[in-house]
Amino acid sequence: MKLIKDLQKGTYLLLMIVALVVISCSKNDNNSIDTESPILATITKIETTAFDTTTITWDLTTDGQTDAEELTYQLLWQMRGSSEVKNSGTPKALFSTYKLTGLTEKTTYRVWVKVWDKAGNTTEYPAQEFTTPAKPINPTGLDTTNYIQLTTEKKVGEIISFFIDGDKIDKKGFWIDFNNNGKWDEGIDVLPKFEGYLDYTLKSQTFRIYGKVIELFCEYLELTDLNISHNPFLRKLLVENNKLPSIKNLEHITALSLDSHTMLNSTLPTNLSFLDITETTAIPVFDVKAFTNLKELLINRCKSIHSLDLSQNPQLVRLEINNTNITTLDLSKQPNLAILHASEAPLTSINIQENTKLYWVLLELTKDGKGLMGTALLDFIKALPTNKVGAVANIKLSPAQQTDVVKSLLQSKHWGIY
Repeated sequence: MKLIKDLQKGTYLLLMIVALVVISCSKNDNNSIDTESPILATITKIETTAFDTTTITWDLTTDGQTDAEELTYQLLWQMRGSSEVKNSGTPKALFSTYKLTGLTEKTTYRVWVKVWDKAGNTTEYPAQEFTTPAKPINPTGLDTTNYIQLTTEKKVGEIISFFIDGDKIDKKGFWIDFNNNGKWDEGIDVLPKFEGYLDYTLKSQTFRIYGKVIELFCEYLELTDLNISHNPFLRKLLVENNKLPSIKNLEHITALSLDSHTMLNSTLPTNLSFLDITETTAIPVFDVKAFTNLKELLINRCKSIHSLDLSQNPQLVRLEINNTNITTLDLSKQPNLAILHASEAPLTSINIQENTKLYWVLLELTKDGKGLMGTALLDFIKALPTNKVGAVANIKLSPAQQTDVVKSLLQSKHWGIY
């Protein structure tokens, strides 16, 4: 009996020990170490509101063992090229947006989010980049009185290219009013850089160029109107290959390049020193006698011109009549003429007896073989000035014109053929 009782006691103790072990193991399972990181999420919005301010927004996430309300977040950012990483401070719960301030203009930044659970496990959101805009210029001293207004058929958003220039002292006042409202608007209007022809994105089909512009080159812009009446400083205007029916207020212009259809409906100033005509419509009569100050005349590809009277243009230095239908040319009144381009014109004679300063000549035949040939060509070459050895003087001829006699005669006068 005693043995049975002792056995029963032992069994009871053994059962009690087993129960305690089971309970202990169960407790250990419920309080096991958390090694699971929060679930990955993403940055959802990067909003730049100023050159130095950007707001970052991201999704909140979840975790297998930590309640969502107890997860803590921190934003981190780094400037491209820098090793320094900045952060939003102590990680916070339910934290999903942060405004970055004090950023540097025109700089790329990398941003990402780090999240912690209660056990200290972390997850980093994929990094994203953004670039801050330029600091607003807010320029001072802009000219608001003198301007040129242009209207184009090109569509808003298209690229246009033009050239402007002026005196150095006045350039600080130049600006392009692309929405044509007479006041500076950051992000719309532009300060030109004076680096030759520059490309601009068209923001309105009518815009203004403010400042004391002396030179404006605006070819191939599909212009339908050009108002220069508010800029009396403009002297050089190149505006060919456009759709301008006419141009008014040209009285101050001394150098002009334009289409023939525009010229025929405009009053050209008599004080021109440079004139370049692009034929877009036939020119019934081409009379340059009024332009007594003319030094450069270019009428290339003007097929409707059959004759040219230069008797009243003694100051001519450069003449180009390529691809015209001129047959005879008297240059006896142009003692200063240095450049003559007369290729692909059906010329039969050219008088250059008084042109002692000529050094550059183009005299090729037309496609059907018309132009100076034979005796007429030899007479022309004999009248060319004889140059000193080593001086630069060249003439361009078609292969059919380059006979041995022609080559020998040119060589004797120290003229090169190209």
